[in-house]
Amino acid sequence: MNKSNLNSLAARIKDSFGCIPDPGDDLIAPGDRDFEKLRIARRFRGLHWSQVDTKLLADEPDALYFLSDDAFRFFLPGYLILALRDRAGMDIVLDSLLSSLAGPVYHEERLGKLSREQLFLILEVLDALSPEVDNPDYWDFEHAKRGVLRIVGNDRPS
Repeated sequence: MNKSNLNSLAARIKDSFGCIPDPGDDLIAPGDRDFEKLRIARRFRGLHWSQVDTKLLADEPDALYFLSDDAFRFFLPGYLILALRDRAGMDIVLDSLLSSLAGPVYHEERLGKLSREQLFLILEVLDALSPEVDNPDYWDFEHAKRGVLRIVGNDRPS
């Protein structure tokens, strides 16, 4: 996908995900005694998804696993756009994103509240980033796509 198409896809993500409410600082990663959740909550506190950068995500590559369902949906567009713009910088974080999208852990709770348009945009991002079939990472992308398709159904537009 060329740079113009990637920018267009990023703009569509911004528009589509703009309606997702900020969960608030107290609901980023609730868990009073869980060290990992407390650290993630501190790192993401006060941030809008558009303020998340590759350095923060590289420092906290597993953050998606600790975010609440609402925080996952809120920060997801930041992850998607950064993956489109800086795939190399998102290398380790991309593994967490793919795993989170593949499910099945918390899958319905996290993705089930997204609109069909948002789910289809996630699939577009996965298609844009997916390597060739002979690349070992190809199957991680295919599992993530299947995870999203389980939520949206198999009537994916062409």
